[in-house]
Amino acid sequence: MKRLALMLASILVVSAVATAKEVIVQPEVIEEPVVIVEEVAVVEEPVMMTKEVFKPTGYVNFETKYYAPDENTKYADGGNYLRNQLSGAISVTPTQKFEYRVRGYQNLRKEGRDGIKKDTEMRLRYYFNHGQLGDTKISSTTELQHKNYSSDKNYSRISEIFQFSKYFSGMPSWLRNDSFKLIPYYEFASVKNNSDYSSNLGFDIKTYWGLPGGVELEFNVYNTYYTKGYLAEFASNEDGKKEDSQFDIGVEVYLYKTFQLYSQGKFDLSFYNELGYEKYDLARKNGVYEETLKGSKIFKESSTTYQAYYLVGLLPNYKVNEATLVYGFAGAELKNRKHIADSSAARWGWQPQVTLGFNVAF
Repeated sequence: MKRLALMLASILVVSAVATAKEVIVQPEVIEEPVVIVEEVAVVEEPVMMTKEVFKPTGYVNFETKYYAPDENTKYADGGNYLRNQLSGAISVTPTQKFEYRVRGYQNLRKEGRDGIKKDTEMRLRYYFNHGQLGDTKISSTTELQHKNYSSDKNYSRISEIFQFSKYFSGMPSWLRNDSFKLIPYYEFASVKNNSDYSSNLGFDIKTYWGLPGGVELEFNVYNTYYTKGYLAEFASNEDGKKEDSQFDIGVEVYLYKTFQLYSQGKFDLSFYNELGYEKYDLARKNGVYEETLKGSKIFKESSTTYQAYYLVGLLPNYKVNEATLVYGFAGAELKNRKHIADSSAARWGWQPQVTLGFNVAF
């Protein structure tokens, strides 16, 4: 019996050990992926610097203006004629610009005492912009100008335009300067098939300002040293002898104000006002006979010569597209139509004017 019991006990022990081996959880071996990092060579592509190609810009303008008969025809050209004008500009390089203007006149009155005869006028201008002068805020531009007022009268001028407007950038908010130019120049005028000429030196000051209320002011001073020629024959009030030269200072003042009356889509209508006081001569010594480039010869009696006017009217504009504008003007000008000074009301008169034109930019 003891032997049997020992045998059974041995069998139980072996069975228990075998069972214990079956329930032991074997550890799971998880193989982690091996990440191989390779060095990537970054190659920077060369940046291609594209140079801006200059594109010529400018505009072409054509307009027809009708001058109706004025109130005092005996003091002026009488009106009742058309002026056709073709003008434009083109920037041929970033620093060079060319401008042109051609005017032709069509008389609508009969030739005779009250007739008008106007020659075709042509004006050409060339500009070269030199940019800033060193470390200053002054820019400089050379201007070459040629005018042809008739078939036999020519006028040429060379000037240097110094722009000082950047020095006025810190002005009060109610006062704005858009332009302040000092312009020394030399001009020469001649007559075809004639030895007569005029050779003059000058120094102009031209300014443009913005005033409160949307009013714009243009103020110009012209300093000119005239020499004898067909443009001017100088005379002394004392003995009547002609002089070879004369120094003159002329002042011009203009005020502009536009009121917008209506705007809808591509159309707008404005009320335009322009008040001008032209060439008040400050430094004429005595008097001067002047034959203007348009052919009329007048005697400026003293230093009180001037011409004033008030232009008022409606300005309709229609923007056809981004480049094309059709515009017009219908109004009248009040002016002292005798060129020399005279405050008499008889010399003042209204002259209606109508303009129709278009402008194309490119």
